[in-house]
This record gives sequence, structure tokens and C-alpha cells, in this order.
Amino acid sequence: MPEGSTLQLAALADEGYEFEAWWDGETESERSYVLNAPVEISATFIEAEEPEPELFEVTIAQVENGSIQVMCEGEEVSSGDLLPEGSTLQLAALADEGYEFE
Repeated sequence: MPEGSTLQLAALADEGYEFEAWWDGETESERSYVLNAPVEISATFIEAEEPEPELFEVTIAQVENGSIQVMCEGEEVSSGDLLPEGSTLQLAALADEGYEFE
């Protein structure tokens, strides 16, 4: 390319990585670069950090004439337990003797 050409650069990270910087310290992943001398263009990528899942506190209400059972992945859940966002809960309404679920 002739001197003075404008290059359009875009750093595209592979899955699990994120762009950190260009060879000259610039940190914008997309940019224009004016070619005014021979240059070796390179970019640095770092491993992306997985965000910690948000945790939610489970509250199981006390009920009259029965109880509520909450299970998550085969484990019983108690009031006050913290579970990650997106957890699937299995719920069971257990009636005391002489009562039925309505």
C-alpha cells in the first residue's frame, strides 16, 4: 500500500477471548490507521473473564396444614439458601394427614 493510505482495522476476538490493545497501545478495537512507514500490525487478546452468576436467596413460606418442598438438581433447598440465576427448581406441596392440596 502506498504511504499515506488509510487502513481500517478491526480486532475480532475468538470465543472466550477479548481484545486488549494494538501494537501501538491503542485500545479501541476498531480504528483507522494512516500508513506513513513500514509497520507490523498486531493485536493482543486476553482470556475473557466469566462473570460470576447473580445469586438469589430462596425464601420458603410456612404454610398451614402442610409444607412446601423445594429441590434443585436432586438436593433439597432450604429457606436462606443462595442459588444462581437460571436455576431450575422442583416444587412439591405436601399436605398434612387429613388435608389435600387445593
